[in-house]
Amino acid sequence: MENVEKKTVNEKKVLDSYLYCKEAKIKGRRAGRVSQVIKKALTEWKTPRDYMGEEYPDYYVGPGRSRDSDSYENSNFDVALEMLGGEDGENVMVVRASHFAAGWVETILVKKSATDKVKILEEIEEKLKDYPILSDDDVSQKQVDIAEQIAEDASGWEDLIVEDIVNGDFLENLTD
Repeated sequence: MENVEKKTVNEKKVLDSYLYCKEAKIKGRRAGRVSQVIKKALTEWKTPRDYMGEEYPDYYVGPGRSRDSDSYENSNFDVALEMLGGEDGENVMVVRASHFAAGWVETILVKKSATDKVKILEEIEEKLKDYPILSDDDVSQKQVDIAEQIAEDASGWEDLIVEDIVNGDFLENLTD
């Protein structure tokens, strides 16, 4: 029984650690703290429960992100992929999958036999143990980009509302 439970835990490790990190990050935000991602030693890819896709038993799991990732996770993913020299399709891969709760997930995988890439992945994991962000500059730039996009998307609303009020269409447009 214990062996079966242990196997189930290993099969769900990637998904469970992802959900745990997301939960910890949400709690951290509520408390007003910077979100932190807890990282462990290199993790071998294991088939998640209810997974019906290609298998990657010869790979280690690197940073990941999802549709709902914040600027910290997106930055860590992008910076880690850059540190690894980008996706080459064999030694460094980005595996994309749909997910029932997160919409989609992407995970960086590094082939176990690619010792130079494995060493870089170990360095990435070590950096994330000490500090949850790989590049403060990249996070800052991503946050500026998001703020600029919000400002761009919001611009022009005032003119539309004033125009509707002047034309007498404001209340009509509210009920549409």
